[in-house]
Amino acid sequence: MNNGVQDSSGCRMPNRFAPPVWEAIPVNSDCAALEVCCVTFTRCKKAAGLERPPILRSNSGRHMEQLAARSGFACERRSKKRSSHMSQHIHLIACLATATVLGLTAASAQSVTPKATQTEQHFLTEAMQGDLAEVNVGKLAQEKGQAEDVRQFGQMLEQDHGDHLKQAEQMAQQLGVTAPNSPSAKQQAVHDKLEKLSGSAFDKEFKQAMVKDHQEDIAKYRKEAKGKGPLAQFAQQTVPTLEKHLKQAQALGRPAPTTGKGTNR
Repeated sequence: MNNGVQDSSGCRMPNRFAPPVWEAIPVNSDCAALEVCCVTFTRCKKAAGLERPPILRSNSGRHMEQLAARSGFACERRSKKRSSHMSQHIHLIACLATATVLGLTAASAQSVTPKATQTEQHFLTEAMQGDLAEVNVGKLAQEKGQAEDVRQFGQMLEQDHGDHLKQAEQMAQQLGVTAPNSPSAKQQAVHDKLEKLSGSAFDKEFKQAMVKDHQEDIAKYRKEAKGKGPLAQFAQQTVPTLEKHLKQAQALGRPAPTTGKGTNR
């Protein structure tokens, strides 16, 4: 039966149907190296999730059996006639075991990277899509807005949401969330509708869209801010900016305060 692929060191790499075979032919001076090999490969075995115990073949007798049992190996004795290269053999095995564990450690480090929950992924994706939409609409307001306050508001949207998008993308990278490259279909539909308007009609529709959009965003961010962790803190820091945007959006189109003349007292 095939127990895996064997290399020049005598180590058989595991396959799905058979345990790995590790050959070691130590002498007394190499017992420490053998023990390192056993302990190291035991960790490797656990990290790899092997279902069957690896086999450790050796001619060293009782000490080998004790080490094998302690490390979860199945022990098989070999004849002593192969002991001429024992020192090189065991050290090579120890090196291979260490290298294997180093590789698994690197993979393990990647796997323990903080990952967002499904709810967090949804929120963060919507947040980035919202930023993309606001940047695009802000640019549109600067081009098509009739009133000065509309154009200024558009400039603020482009700046603030552009900066916020960079922060959101960094957060997404930390949490393993793929950043979208375009707004949602609903947000794009609002943009396309505004793009067909001009003058006072644009200003009116733009104001209504921005008030509604920021009211919805504030509700989402406040909800996320009630949680814990870096994403909740991120939401908490964003709420004041959204509230400022909402206040200014509601004020769009309002006549500037004037001072009356000849008022009777």
